[in-house]
Amino acid sequence: MNLRVIFSLLIVLCGGILFGMATNTFYNVLDFNVVPNDGKDDTKTINDIIKRVYEDGGGIIYFPAGVYTVMGSIEVLPNVTIQGVWQTPHGQEYLGMTEDMKGTVFAAYGGRGDSYGEPLFNLHSSSSIRGITIFYPEQDPLNIVPYPPSIAISKKALSVKNISVEDVTLINPYIGIDFSRPHELHYIRNVFGCPLKIGVKVDGCTDIGRIENVHFNPNFWTFFASPGRPVGYISENLTGFIFGRSDWEYVLNTFVWGAKIGYEFESSGCNGNFVGIGADWCSQSALLVRDTQAPGILIVNGEFVNASDCLGPTVEVKAGNVFISNSSFWGPTQKIASINDGMVVFSACNFLEWDANSLGVPAVEAKGGSLIVQGSYFAKKGLAIYIGEKVKAANIFGNIFYDSHFIINKSGGDIQIGLNSFLNKE
Repeated sequence: MNLRVIFSLLIVLCGGILFGMATNTFYNVLDFNVVPNDGKDDTKTINDIIKRVYEDGGGIIYFPAGVYTVMGSIEVLPNVTIQGVWQTPHGQEYLGMTEDMKGTVFAAYGGRGDSYGEPLFNLHSSSSIRGITIFYPEQDPLNIVPYPPSIAISKKALSVKNISVEDVTLINPYIGIDFSRPHELHYIRNVFGCPLKIGVKVDGCTDIGRIENVHFNPNFWTFFASPGRPVGYISENLTGFIFGRSDWEYVLNTFVWGAKIGYEFESSGCNGNFVGIGADWCSQSALLVRDTQAPGILIVNGEFVNASDCLGPTVEVKAGNVFISNSSFWGPTQKIASINDGMVVFSACNFLEWDANSLGVPAVEAKGGSLIVQGSYFAKKGLAIYIGEKVKAANIFGNIFYDSHFIINKSGGDIQIGLNSFLNKE
């Protein structure tokens, strides 16, 4: 028994243990004359392999380490897993795109100039992508060109459930993951990269979706093969995470740096739990909420920062129910939160810096809706909270402010203020 056969058997056993698919058939693309690093277009052959695996009842298609050239689009049919070798999310060993490159890399060329074109990978029910890196060799950090999404839900699928993306590096996609077609039970875990327009988009999810350990930073492109960092472009164009309709989205440990908008919740309505999420150095808003479903957006252990030249609020709530707990707001920002309508709660939060230009801008401005601020710390001298005329109700209690000039109340609604303490009482 040669080493290649032994290695294939080990992959089958390990894949079954890790992914619960020990009974599925294992296929190595080397057995189908797919040769990595040869620069030839593998699109048709890969699709043919997937079709055969699907017709056999599904299984794992293993891509050994190397570069696979894809000029078109790949349909990952039901019960099929694309499995590569993914040792680290990024590293200097990737520089140069040589045959010595470690890991499984898909070099994507299709759809250049068309963000609405066919995605690189199209997922169907119970299909998954694991352990690969996606790279667009023709993308220039100094002259960004649109491309279709790297991974999306297939337009050919009528009903999609149980799709997953795990252990994936998206070096420089225009749009990373687009799960905005009707579906249920998506799972995105351990994804890293430098998306340019959209990192992850979720919409049309009618049953619980999960996103874990997803981090976006321009350094993931810089460390791979880029002569420069597209910081200016992403600060003007990138939205890290977009949530449309999702009926209970569970998000854990996600981060984006340098985007225009960190997290955007569209008016189509999301509800869910967001724990340990962060957005740093955003040029417009770290958190933008256009609306939510009635159960609301629950955010715990977050950190949100706007860039020094940003005049917009770090958190902007246009409508909906937003509950933020044990989170920190810092950096040279102007206004931390702006609330137009809805119910917004800040509990056990740290408001560290605001009013960077010393113009008397409040940390939190409520123009309408209802507001609760409790058990929080406002670390800077000056106006902390402004309550506008259209605010229906507010409860400001149990906080610590720097000084007693902490609030302006213009509302005729039911506004309760009490049990607050001051570090520098005047």
